[in-house]
Amino acid sequence: RSDAQVTYPANWTISGYKVWGDGISKLLTNVPVASGAWLGHGRNGATSMGDFYRLNLTLVGNLTVQSNGQINADFCGYANKNGPGAPSGGTGGWDGASYGGKSGDNSRDGTAPTYGMILTPTNIGSGGFDAAFGGGAIILSVAGTTTVATGGLISAMGDVQPNYGGGSGGSIYLTTANLTGGGTIRADGGSQGAAGGGGRVAIVQTSAGNFSGFNGLISAFGGKVGGLNDGAAGTIYKQSASDGAGHGQVLVDNTTRGVWTNTVWTSIPAFTNTTESLAGTSWLVRSNANLRLLNSMKAQSLTMLATTVLELGGNTLTLNALTVTNKVYTAGTYTATQLGGVSFIDAIGGGKVVINARGTGVFFR
Repeated sequence: RSDAQVTYPANWTISGYKVWGDGISKLLTNVPVASGAWLGHGRNGATSMGDFYRLNLTLVGNLTVQSNGQINADFCGYANKNGPGAPSGGTGGWDGASYGGKSGDNSRDGTAPTYGMILTPTNIGSGGFDAAFGGGAIILSVAGTTTVATGGLISAMGDVQPNYGGGSGGSIYLTTANLTGGGTIRADGGSQGAAGGGGRVAIVQTSAGNFSGFNGLISAFGGKVGGLNDGAAGTIYKQSASDGAGHGQVLVDNTTRGVWTNTVWTSIPAFTNTTESLAGTSWLVRSNANLRLLNSMKAQSLTMLATTVLELGGNTLTLNALTVTNKVYTAGTYTATQLGGVSFIDAIGGGKVVINARGTGVFFR
Protein backbone atom coordinates (compact mmCIF):
# COMPACT_ATOMS: atom_id res chain seq x y z
CA ARG A 1 0.00 0.00 0.00
CA SER A 2 1.34 3.43 -0.94
CA ASP A 3 -0.04 6.94 -0.82
CA ALA A 4 2.57 8.41 -3.17
CA GLN A 5 -0.14 9.66 -5.55
CA VAL A 6 -2.58 10.73 -2.84
CA THR A 7 -3.25 14.31 -1.72
CA TYR A 8 -5.01 14.50 1.64
CA PRO A 9 -7.35 17.42 2.36
CA ALA A 10 -6.42 19.79 5.18
CA ASN A 11 -9.58 18.74 6.99
CA TRP A 12 -10.05 15.07 6.17
CA THR A 13 -13.32 13.96 7.70
CA ILE A 14 -13.62 10.17 7.67
CA SER A 15 -17.37 9.63 7.46
CA GLY A 16 -19.49 6.77 6.20
CA TYR A 17 -16.61 4.44 5.31
CA LYS A 18 -13.63 2.47 6.62
CA VAL A 19 -9.97 3.40 6.11
CA TRP A 20 -7.08 0.94 6.40
CA GLY A 21 -4.42 3.48 7.25
CA ASP A 22 -1.25 1.37 7.38
CA GLY A 23 -0.27 2.77 3.96
CA ILE A 24 -0.46 6.42 5.05
CA SER A 25 3.03 7.92 5.11
CA LYS A 26 2.36 11.64 4.57
CA LEU A 27 1.70 14.27 7.20
CA LEU A 28 -1.97 14.89 7.88
CA THR A 29 -3.53 18.07 9.22
CA ASN A 30 -6.94 17.75 10.91
CA VAL A 31 -8.69 14.37 11.00
CA PRO A 32 -12.20 14.00 12.46
CA VAL A 33 -13.41 10.38 12.60
CA ALA A 34 -17.19 10.75 12.39
CA SER A 35 -19.96 8.64 13.90
CA GLY A 36 -20.06 5.23 12.24
CA ALA A 37 -16.63 5.67 10.62
CA TRP A 38 -13.62 3.39 11.19
CA LEU A 39 -9.86 3.95 10.91
CA GLY A 40 -7.50 1.03 11.42
CA HIS A 41 -4.85 -1.21 9.87
CA GLY A 42 -4.55 -4.60 8.21
CA ARG A 43 -4.38 -7.87 10.08
CA ASN A 44 -0.96 -9.33 10.75
CA GLY A 45 -0.09 -13.02 10.65
CA ALA A 46 2.90 -15.22 11.41
CA THR A 47 5.80 -14.34 13.66
CA SER A 48 8.07 -14.33 10.62
CA MET A 49 6.15 -11.33 9.23
CA GLY A 50 6.98 -9.20 12.25
CA ASP A 51 4.90 -6.09 13.00
CA PHE A 52 4.12 -5.69 9.31
CA TYR A 53 0.86 -3.76 9.64
CA ARG A 54 0.51 -0.91 12.11
CA LEU A 55 -1.37 2.39 12.14
CA ASN A 56 1.32 5.07 12.42
CA LEU A 57 0.02 8.58 11.76
CA THR A 58 1.46 12.07 12.25
CA LEU A 59 -0.93 15.04 12.38
CA VAL A 60 0.15 18.69 12.41
CA GLY A 61 -3.37 19.68 13.51
CA ASN A 62 -6.07 18.02 15.63
CA LEU A 63 -7.50 14.51 15.88
CA THR A 64 -11.15 14.04 16.83
CA VAL A 65 -12.89 10.71 17.38
CA GLN A 66 -16.57 11.56 17.51
CA SER A 67 -19.23 9.58 19.39
CA ASN A 68 -19.60 6.16 17.71
CA GLY A 69 -16.50 6.80 15.63
CA GLN A 70 -13.50 4.55 16.16
CA ILE A 71 -9.80 4.07 15.57
CA ASN A 72 -9.70 0.32 15.79
CA ALA A 73 -6.96 -2.32 15.62
CA ASP A 74 -8.82 -5.08 17.48
CA PHE A 75 -7.64 -8.59 16.54
CA CYS A 76 -5.05 -7.19 14.09
CA GLY A 77 -1.90 -8.46 15.80
CA TYR A 78 -0.15 -11.79 15.40
CA ALA A 79 -2.21 -14.82 14.37
CA ASN A 80 -3.00 -17.63 16.80
CA LYS A 81 0.09 -19.39 18.18
CA ASN A 82 2.32 -16.60 16.80
CA GLY A 83 4.26 -13.72 18.34
CA PRO A 84 6.79 -13.41 21.18
CA GLY A 85 4.04 -13.89 23.78
CA ALA A 86 2.28 -16.83 22.10
CA PRO A 87 1.73 -20.07 24.05
CA SER A 88 4.31 -22.79 23.56
CA GLY A 89 3.62 -26.35 22.46
CA GLY A 90 2.59 -29.23 24.69
CA THR A 91 0.19 -28.53 27.53
CA GLY A 92 1.27 -24.87 27.48
CA GLY A 93 -0.34 -24.59 24.09
CA TRP A 94 -3.79 -24.23 25.64
CA ASP A 95 -2.92 -20.91 27.23
CA GLY A 96 -3.72 -17.42 26.06
CA ALA A 97 -1.06 -14.98 24.87
CA SER A 98 1.04 -12.51 26.86
CA TYR A 99 2.24 -8.97 26.09
CA GLY A 100 1.96 -6.25 28.75
CA GLY A 101 0.60 -8.84 31.20
CA LYS A 102 0.95 -12.61 31.38
CA SER A 103 -1.85 -14.71 29.93
CA GLY A 104 -4.23 -16.99 31.76
CA ASP A 105 -2.59 -20.25 32.82
CA ASN A 106 -4.98 -22.97 31.68
CA SER A 107 -2.09 -25.44 31.37
CA ARG A 108 -1.04 -24.84 35.01
CA ASP A 109 2.62 -24.94 33.95
CA GLY A 110 3.39 -21.27 33.42
CA THR A 111 2.70 -18.98 30.51
CA ALA A 112 4.64 -17.10 27.83
CA PRO A 113 6.78 -14.09 28.83
CA THR A 114 5.85 -10.44 28.54
CA TYR A 115 7.73 -8.19 26.09
CA GLY A 116 7.89 -4.72 24.55
CA MET A 117 8.37 -1.24 26.03
CA ILE A 118 6.36 0.34 28.85
CA LEU A 119 7.07 4.01 28.04
CA THR A 120 6.99 3.80 24.23
CA PRO A 121 4.88 0.76 23.22
CA THR A 122 4.75 -0.06 19.51
CA ASN A 123 4.52 -3.88 19.39
CA ILE A 124 1.49 -5.80 18.22
CA GLY A 125 -0.15 -8.34 20.52
CA SER A 126 0.45 -12.08 20.28
CA GLY A 127 -2.04 -14.75 19.24
CA GLY A 128 -3.55 -17.26 21.65
CA PHE A 129 -4.00 -20.97 21.09
CA ASP A 130 -7.45 -21.20 19.55
CA ALA A 131 -7.61 -19.00 16.42
CA ALA A 132 -7.29 -15.84 18.51
CA PHE A 133 -5.31 -12.93 17.06
CA GLY A 134 -3.57 -10.39 19.27
CA GLY A 135 -4.42 -6.69 19.25
CA GLY A 136 -2.76 -4.43 16.70
CA ALA A 137 -0.66 -1.29 17.16
CA ILE A 138 -1.90 2.32 17.00
CA ILE A 139 0.82 4.98 17.03
CA LEU A 140 -0.41 8.57 16.82
CA SER A 141 1.60 11.79 16.95
CA VAL A 142 -0.73 14.80 17.12
CA ALA A 143 0.67 18.32 17.32
CA GLY A 144 -2.67 19.73 18.42
CA THR A 145 -5.51 18.40 20.58
CA THR A 146 -6.75 14.82 20.53
CA THR A 147 -10.42 14.49 21.46
CA VAL A 148 -12.05 11.13 22.10
CA ALA A 149 -15.68 12.08 22.62
CA THR A 150 -18.01 10.14 24.89
CA GLY A 151 -18.93 7.06 22.88
CA GLY A 152 -15.77 7.39 20.78
CA LEU A 153 -13.19 4.60 20.78
CA ILE A 154 -9.48 3.98 20.27
CA SER A 155 -8.96 0.25 20.65
CA ALA A 156 -6.36 -2.53 20.18
CA MET A 157 -7.97 -5.49 21.93
CA GLY A 158 -6.98 -9.14 21.79
CA ASP A 159 -9.27 -11.64 20.09
CA VAL A 160 -11.98 -13.64 21.85
CA GLN A 161 -12.53 -17.26 20.79
CA PRO A 162 -15.02 -19.86 22.12
CA ASN A 163 -12.50 -22.37 23.45
CA TYR A 164 -8.93 -21.89 24.76
CA GLY A 165 -6.36 -19.17 24.35
CA GLY A 166 -7.37 -15.50 24.03
CA GLY A 167 -5.08 -13.06 22.21
CA SER A 168 -3.15 -10.43 24.14
CA GLY A 169 -3.98 -6.76 23.88
CA GLY A 170 -1.91 -4.65 21.50
CA SER A 171 -0.35 -1.17 21.70
CA ILE A 172 -1.71 2.37 21.79
CA TYR A 173 0.99 5.05 21.82
CA LEU A 174 -0.41 8.58 21.65
CA THR A 175 1.66 11.77 21.74
CA THR A 176 -0.49 14.89 21.71
CA ALA A 177 -0.55 18.45 23.02
CA ASN A 178 -3.74 17.79 24.98
CA LEU A 179 -6.11 14.87 25.47
CA THR A 180 -9.79 15.71 26.00
CA GLY A 181 -13.17 13.98 25.99
CA GLY A 182 -14.94 11.13 27.74
CA GLY A 183 -14.50 8.17 25.41
CA THR A 184 -12.57 4.91 25.70
CA ILE A 185 -8.92 4.08 25.02
CA ARG A 186 -8.23 0.40 25.55
CA ALA A 187 -5.75 -2.42 24.87
CA ASP A 188 -7.41 -5.25 26.80
CA GLY A 189 -6.68 -8.96 26.48
CA GLY A 190 -9.20 -11.36 24.98
CA SER A 191 -11.67 -12.82 27.51
CA GLN A 192 -12.35 -16.43 26.65
CA GLY A 193 -10.94 -19.84 27.57
CA ALA A 194 -7.51 -19.00 29.01
CA ALA A 195 -7.60 -15.23 28.66
CA GLY A 196 -5.02 -13.03 27.00
CA GLY A 197 -2.85 -10.63 28.97
CA GLY A 198 -3.44 -6.90 28.73
CA GLY A 199 -1.50 -4.87 26.17
CA ARG A 200 0.31 -1.57 26.60
CA VAL A 201 -0.92 2.04 26.44
CA ALA A 202 1.23 5.19 26.63
CA ILE A 203 -0.15 8.72 26.43
CA VAL A 204 2.28 11.64 26.43
CA GLN A 205 0.90 15.17 26.61
CA THR A 206 3.30 17.83 25.34
CA SER A 207 1.29 20.88 26.47
CA ALA A 208 -1.22 19.98 29.20
CA GLY A 209 0.09 19.83 32.75
CA ASN A 210 -2.29 17.05 33.80
CA PHE A 211 -5.00 14.71 32.48
CA SER A 212 -7.99 16.60 33.89
CA GLY A 213 -9.31 17.30 30.39
CA PHE A 214 -10.04 13.60 29.79
CA ASN A 215 -12.64 11.83 31.95
CA GLY A 216 -13.12 8.66 29.94
CA LEU A 217 -11.70 5.14 30.41
CA ILE A 218 -8.09 4.17 29.68
CA SER A 219 -7.52 0.44 30.17
CA ALA A 220 -5.18 -2.47 29.52
CA PHE A 221 -7.08 -5.10 31.48
CA GLY A 222 -6.23 -8.75 31.27
CA GLY A 223 -8.99 -10.92 29.88
CA LYS A 224 -11.60 -12.09 32.39
CA VAL A 225 -12.52 -15.77 32.65
CA GLY A 226 -12.05 -16.83 36.27
CA GLY A 227 -9.21 -17.81 38.60
CA LEU A 228 -6.00 -19.05 36.98
CA ASN A 229 -7.50 -18.55 33.52
CA ASP A 230 -7.69 -14.78 33.92
CA GLY A 231 -5.07 -12.65 32.17
CA ALA A 232 -2.80 -10.21 34.00
CA ALA A 233 -3.10 -6.48 33.49
CA GLY A 234 -0.97 -4.69 30.94
CA THR A 235 0.58 -1.27 31.53
CA ILE A 236 -0.67 2.29 31.05
CA TYR A 237 1.91 5.08 31.02
CA LYS A 238 0.69 8.68 31.38
CA GLN A 239 3.07 11.61 31.08
CA SER A 240 2.14 15.29 31.11
CA ALA A 241 4.25 18.24 30.02
CA SER A 242 5.08 19.07 33.64
CA ASP A 243 6.45 15.58 34.34
CA GLY A 244 9.42 15.55 32.03
CA ALA A 245 10.51 12.67 29.81
CA GLY A 246 10.39 9.31 31.56
CA HIS A 247 8.93 10.77 34.77
CA GLY A 248 5.24 9.97 34.30
CA GLN A 249 3.00 7.46 36.06
CA VAL A 250 2.60 3.79 35.21
CA LEU A 251 -0.84 2.42 36.06
CA VAL A 252 -1.40 -1.32 36.48
CA ASP A 253 -5.12 -1.97 36.98
CA ASN A 254 -6.99 -5.25 36.57
CA THR A 255 -10.51 -4.37 37.66
CA THR A 256 -11.93 -7.20 35.55
CA ARG A 257 -9.90 -9.91 37.24
CA GLY A 258 -10.21 -11.91 40.46
CA VAL A 259 -7.90 -14.16 42.45
CA TRP A 260 -4.15 -13.65 42.47
CA THR A 261 -1.97 -16.56 41.31
CA ASN A 262 1.79 -17.02 41.26
CA THR A 263 1.89 -17.62 37.49
CA VAL A 264 -0.18 -14.68 36.22
CA TRP A 265 1.35 -11.27 36.77
CA THR A 266 2.52 -8.02 35.24
CA SER A 267 6.28 -8.08 34.90
CA ILE A 268 8.49 -5.13 35.84
CA PRO A 269 10.56 -4.30 33.96
CA ALA A 270 8.86 -5.40 30.76
CA PHE A 271 11.22 -8.32 30.23
CA THR A 272 14.52 -9.64 31.52
CA ASN A 273 17.57 -7.66 30.38
CA THR A 274 15.59 -4.79 28.90
CA THR A 275 17.51 -1.54 28.39
CA GLU A 276 14.44 0.61 29.14
CA SER A 277 15.01 2.87 32.16
CA LEU A 278 12.11 3.16 34.60
CA ALA A 279 14.03 5.05 37.27
CA GLY A 280 11.96 8.22 36.85
CA THR A 281 8.55 6.58 36.92
CA SER A 282 5.89 6.47 39.62
CA TRP A 283 3.71 3.36 39.82
CA LEU A 284 0.06 3.01 40.79
CA VAL A 285 -1.14 -0.59 41.23
CA ARG A 286 -4.77 -1.35 42.02
CA SER A 287 -7.81 -3.61 41.65
CA ASN A 288 -6.44 -7.17 41.58
CA ALA A 289 -3.26 -6.28 39.71
CA ASN A 290 -0.14 -8.23 40.61
CA LEU A 291 3.48 -7.38 39.90
CA ARG A 292 6.59 -9.48 39.73
CA LEU A 293 10.12 -8.12 39.62
CA LEU A 294 12.18 -9.76 36.88
CA ASN A 295 15.32 -7.76 37.65
CA SER A 296 16.46 -5.43 40.39
CA MET A 297 15.33 -1.92 39.47
CA LYS A 298 14.72 1.64 40.64
CA ALA A 299 11.59 3.80 40.51
CA GLN A 300 10.48 7.04 42.11
CA SER A 301 7.44 5.66 43.91
CA LEU A 302 5.05 2.75 44.14
CA THR A 303 1.40 3.14 45.12
CA MET A 304 -0.49 -0.10 45.71
CA LEU A 305 -4.12 -0.27 46.75
CA ALA A 306 -6.05 -3.18 48.26
CA THR A 307 -6.05 -6.67 46.66
CA THR A 308 -2.68 -6.24 44.97
CA VAL A 309 0.56 -8.19 45.35
CA LEU A 310 4.24 -7.63 44.58
CA GLU A 311 6.44 -10.71 44.12
CA LEU A 312 10.06 -9.66 44.62
CA GLY A 313 11.47 -12.75 42.92
CA GLY A 314 14.74 -12.47 44.85
CA ASN A 315 15.40 -8.98 43.44
CA THR A 316 15.83 -5.51 44.93
CA LEU A 317 13.38 -2.67 44.33
CA THR A 318 14.75 0.78 45.21
CA LEU A 319 12.21 3.57 45.82
CA ASN A 320 12.11 7.04 47.26
CA ALA A 321 9.16 6.16 49.53
CA LEU A 322 6.60 3.53 50.46
CA THR A 323 3.34 3.27 52.42
CA VAL A 324 1.49 -0.01 52.99
CA THR A 325 -2.09 -0.07 54.30
CA ASN A 326 -1.84 3.54 55.44
CA LYS A 327 1.48 2.84 57.16
CA VAL A 328 4.28 5.12 55.99
CA TYR A 329 7.63 3.34 56.00
CA THR A 330 10.73 5.28 56.88
CA ALA A 331 14.01 5.01 55.03
CA GLY A 332 15.58 1.59 55.27
CA THR A 333 15.81 -1.89 53.81
CA TYR A 334 12.89 -4.29 54.16
CA THR A 335 12.25 -7.92 53.32
CA ALA A 336 8.89 -9.15 52.09
CA THR A 337 8.15 -10.51 55.57
CA GLN A 338 8.90 -7.16 57.19
CA LEU A 339 6.56 -5.43 54.75
CA GLY A 340 3.77 -7.93 55.33
CA GLY A 341 3.37 -11.28 53.64
CA VAL A 342 0.00 -10.42 52.08
CA SER A 343 1.00 -7.52 49.84
CA PHE A 344 4.61 -8.64 49.41
CA ILE A 345 5.96 -12.13 48.78
CA ASP A 346 9.36 -13.47 47.84
CA ALA A 347 9.19 -17.13 46.90
CA ILE A 348 12.83 -17.28 45.79
CA GLY A 349 14.23 -15.48 48.83
CA GLY A 350 16.80 -12.71 49.14
CA GLY A 351 14.54 -10.01 47.73
CA LYS A 352 14.20 -6.62 49.39
CA VAL A 353 12.78 -3.12 49.09
CA VAL A 354 15.15 -0.23 49.72
CA ILE A 355 13.57 3.13 50.61
CA ASN A 356 15.77 6.17 50.26
CA ALA A 357 15.77 8.89 52.92
CA ARG A 358 14.43 11.64 50.63
CA GLY A 359 11.22 9.77 49.80
CA THR A 360 7.68 11.00 50.08
CA GLY A 361 4.46 9.09 50.63
CA VAL A 362 3.43 6.09 48.56
CA PHE A 363 0.15 4.44 49.43
CA PHE A 364 -1.34 0.96 49.73
CA ARG A 365 -4.96 1.51 50.69
